[in-house]
Amino acid sequence: MKEQTFRGEWWLPEQCDRSVFGVASVTEGGTITLDLAGTLGDTGMHGPLDTRTDLRRTLVLGRTDRGGLVTLYQCFQSELSSTWNQSSEPAHVTTFRAHYLIVGAHVTTIEDLRFSQMEAEIDLLAEWAAYSGLSGDIRRLESEGNESTTPSYEYTTSYRFPEQVTATIAGAVMSMTHAISFTGDRLNEMGLRQDTSWTITTSEPQTLEHFIQNEFAPFQELLTLATGEPVQIRTLRGYLSHAARGVLRITQDLPSETSPGGSNSTDGEEPGTQEEEPPAASTRRRVDVYFRAGDRPRPTKSMHPVEMFFSLADLADSLSAHLQKWYAAREVLKPVYNLYFSTRYGQRQYLQTEFLSLTQALETYHRRRMDRTIISAAAGRALAAHMKACARDSFANCPEGVELSSWNEARQSMLTALGFFNHIGLKQRLLDILRSCEPLTGMIVASPDEFTRAVKNTRNYLTHYDERASGGETPLEDLFGATVRLGAILEVCLLDELGLSAPTRSRLIEQRQRYLRLNEWNLV
Repeated sequence: MKEQTFRGEWWLPEQCDRSVFGVASVTEGGTITLDLAGTLGDTGMHGPLDTRTDLRRTLVLGRTDRGGLVTLYQCFQSELSSTWNQSSEPAHVTTFRAHYLIVGAHVTTIEDLRFSQMEAEIDLLAEWAAYSGLSGDIRRLESEGNESTTPSYEYTTSYRFPEQVTATIAGAVMSMTHAISFTGDRLNEMGLRQDTSWTITTSEPQTLEHFIQNEFAPFQELLTLATGEPVQIRTLRGYLSHAARGVLRITQDLPSETSPGGSNSTDGEEPGTQEEEPPAASTRRRVDVYFRAGDRPRPTKSMHPVEMFFSLADLADSLSAHLQKWYAAREVLKPVYNLYFSTRYGQRQYLQTEFLSLTQALETYHRRRMDRTIISAAAGRALAAHMKACARDSFANCPEGVELSSWNEARQSMLTALGFFNHIGLKQRLLDILRSCEPLTGMIVASPDEFTRAVKNTRNYLTHYDERASGGETPLEDLFGATVRLGAILEVCLLDELGLSAPTRSRLIEQRQRYLRLNEWNLV
């Protein structure tokens, strides 16, 4: 996100007659701070401090020195400095942190903070889509008369908006939209730039958190799987769909709903300065939204679609169907998604941590998609009941010299273990996954039995750091190869969740640059 600064007066919605001068700032990473020459409401310095109420402000409103309106949402007081002297009133300097900063409106109630549509520019989205309306042509101009005349050339640049890409999933319409901008002084330089956004329109107004966590986050994860890079939202714009209650004031004239356009906020200048009374409830109003994305890494360079695992072209046969499967699978496989994408966004973690995360992700995937038992579930329940009855009889009398609490703990440990005796182990779960993905996994693992045994032993050792827990630790020089293979197996499973056909998955695995040297590593 672009760094921004907003100077002006700030106040609480319920205390609009008590404003304080201050500066709100947004860093490139999305950290939002508000420094005030005063306080908002009670300082919390009288009596015991209640951090649940004294330091928190749900909404803070501001008017900048350029006349724009700003709303801070989910704020908390991080610092307070006060000075007292005998000749004047005490002076306070307060610093707030906020989760969200909204430019272009005053939202006075949480109920009004709902959006009908949001659009985001996301890292590597344009490269992944590879849709461009830019074209150019150069031709030599024929000289008239004198053949010795220096050749002259004509270069023509043109732009046409690409055909819109649209997909529909439950309760939302997603589309790829483009904006064109002109740069240059028209004397020595001229240029055209296309910006690509991912737009989501919901059937019912939704909260800001819903859009970020439930609508955009799964798509960001899809792009991360496709590119292998930890992508982030660069800019976010929303269209408020407010309720009739509450007072919502907007500061901009807006384009039509059929052509929403992009943000016109640059270098801290808010979009528009004319304040309107709240329009009809059906009117959409655009605002710019800043939020903290955390300290996650971002791509360090652009990519060509050929360098990616897959691109939009690989999903073009039925984009809606693929996205529907991806979003639905995320509901069931959320722990798997979290574990896998933590290895892509947490690029500074130790290799052992990545190995354990991917192993746990595959084990969880098996439990959620193809879980089975050693013997039939009915037979297992009957046997467990019989064994538990025997265990209770065996533990009926505490031996002399053994503390009763320890004896009861041992009995409970035995009963708990009996509840899981019919569950298959990690090695068998990995073998089941490898068999379900054949023949694709043959490109990744040469000897499934040896590989799964090595993974099981290494997982057990790294979990307990006890030589008795495994048959031996995989040498560290082989752990990297095992980790890459585990990631590749999980990615094959995720491609299946995306609804890609076996031939398409096979082609993508074959051309995946990261896997081309798998057979050169020592681990089987």
